[in-house]
Amino acid sequence: MHIAIEIVTVIIIALVSGRKFCGKICPLGLLQDLVYKIKFPLKIKTYKADAYLRYLKYLFLVLVFFIRGNEKIEMPPFAYISQILAVIFVSIILSRPFCKYICPWGLALAIGNKIPSTKYKVNTEKCTECGSCAKKCKMDIIPYRQINNVECIYCGSCEKTCPCKAISKKSWLPFVRRQ
Repeated sequence: MHIAIEIVTVIIIALVSGRKFCGKICPLGLLQDLVYKIKFPLKIKTYKADAYLRYLKYLFLVLVFFIRGNEKIEMPPFAYISQILAVIFVSIILSRPFCKYICPWGLALAIGNKIPSTKYKVNTEKCTECGSCAKKCKMDIIPYRQINNVECIYCGSCEKTCPCKAISKKSWLPFVRRQ
């Protein structure tokens, strides 16, 4: 019964907001953003395996929903602590690694990015393809090429950073106002 409630909840959130939840509300996403701001000599923006590692989320989604069943998997406390510390450490080097490679909820919410309440729009006449938006993107997307990508968390970094003001938001819901 609990799994059905979880699935229905995620579907409703996904249809209403898509991955905006990840960019605006998720506490783990906020933690990763804060940790990534720590000064460290090695910061990795992107690398060859990135595109392939993003498929790990599919595996985790299968594990969470279908293999879990009614059995509760008990792990010793040090296992939880070590997982949290690993995410924190990797977050110093990579932007939002948990969101990109592990989070099954983010993958489920990505379905909502196909029909989000708010969409970004790139004005191709204004856009110079300078790459400012791509440098600030927390999910390592190139917004002027991949606007409204399923990985987008609608954090607004691209829109705020664009020196040409070529990226804007548009909502089809009457009660959603521009921020």
